[in-house]
Amino acid sequence: MDTSLLTQFCDLETQKRALEVRLAQVKERQEALEAPILEHFSANGIQNVQVNGFTLYIHRQWWARPRDGDQAAACAALRAVELHDLVRETCNAAQVSAYVRELKRQKLEVPEPVEAAFVITEAFSLRAQKAS
Repeated sequence: MDTSLLTQFCDLETQKRALEVRLAQVKERQEALEAPILEHFSANGIQNVQVNGFTLYIHRQWWARPRDGDQAAACAALRAVELHDLVRETCNAAQVSAYVRELKRQKLEVPEPVEAAFVITEAFSLRAQKAS
């Protein structure tokens, strides 16, 4: 086997990990600066400002989630106000995948109805772990 390909992959893995660490540090620093900047904007009535080629502005976004995680009550409330199109009966693909992985790990068959209703694939990827 051509070990130069393996060496290149490992070199790139090392670079990727270093960049991920650096990116995490940058994101952490930005998060620390966000609150005081927002406070300054608010205190001075600033909506946006241009600095070093960037326009910094306040982004306001509303989010809604079921109170206390009560999906049934949330769905009932939406139906009560005729918002039926916001209510769906779905399954969680990540949980179904975990279920299939557990069956495969135990060398059990996926039940036929599940096999028929889902596309079940096996994926392979190359990963690297730092040697001790």
